[in-house]
Amino acid sequence: VPSEKFKPSVLQKRLTRTQLHYAGLFHGQYEKEFHGHMFRDNEIARVFVYGEPVDIENLTLQKSEVEEVRWFDLGEVWNEIQVSRDRICVPMGGLKVLGEYLTGNSAYPTRIEAEKLLSEAEPLNPGSWVAHSRVVAACAEKIASASGLNPDKAYVLGLLHDIGRRFGISHMAHAYKGWKYMLELGYPDVAKVCLTHSYNTQSLEDDLGNWDVSQEELKELTEALAAYTYDDYDRLIQLCDSLAMAEGVVDIEVRMSDIKRRYGKYPQRKWDKNLELKRYFEEKAGVASIYEVVK
Repeated sequence: VPSEKFKPSVLQKRLTRTQLHYAGLFHGQYEKEFHGHMFRDNEIARVFVYGEPVDIENLTLQKSEVEEVRWFDLGEVWNEIQVSRDRICVPMGGLKVLGEYLTGNSAYPTRIEAEKLLSEAEPLNPGSWVAHSRVVAACAEKIASASGLNPDKAYVLGLLHDIGRRFGISHMAHAYKGWKYMLELGYPDVAKVCLTHSYNTQSLEDDLGNWDVSQEELKELTEALAAYTYDDYDRLIQLCDSLAMAEGVVDIEVRMSDIKRRYGKYPQRKWDKNLELKRYFEEKAGVASIYEVVK
């Protein structure tokens, strides 16, 4: 908190929660003599990325703490700290997390790449599914933040859960095509959610639409779904998919009733599972109602 001793920087004044992107956690452990005394550090730290333009010439600096600000090439910094940290004092674990975030996690894309994938898909099959995907992403990010999950990963998974719709209007096929497409791109975490988001009971029997896949594709889907172990990201996207309409977040039973009206059915066990997921994340987030988090 700024006081008379500490002046807020220009960057600090401009920061908002939405401009900070969570990159990951790292464990820092360090022990070395410093000015005649033993210095020990043992901490778990979060790394956030600020993605807005910064003019370093116009930053307000606290001279007693920061003498100057410079830009450094990430690769050069990484190479130098492998040899010595005398000139650049930065935790290796934190820099590794940053590098993985900027280059893209092997299991899911960065937010920027995910946005690009959705933007490319929209003109191929225009429809409300794109707006719905954005609502699911925003919903997932908020609940993840409140539940101890990675909000950036949750956002990306929510944004791309219906990416199979880029290939045209379909029912079961959108899950299959999204799953295959993300596997081809090398994003297995997204591929998994493309499949699991439609089946909260982990059974294809609860599919609400047409089984518009070949027998060979159906066999692939059945085997893949059975092989997966659901985690909290699968559960989170299933919940958010049941809270999100293109216009925004709605009551979960309103959403399920709308789907039942359009498809003419909604299996009771699928309905009950969604309500169970809602209670599960309310408990994880420590709230009486999940709508406190997402609205």
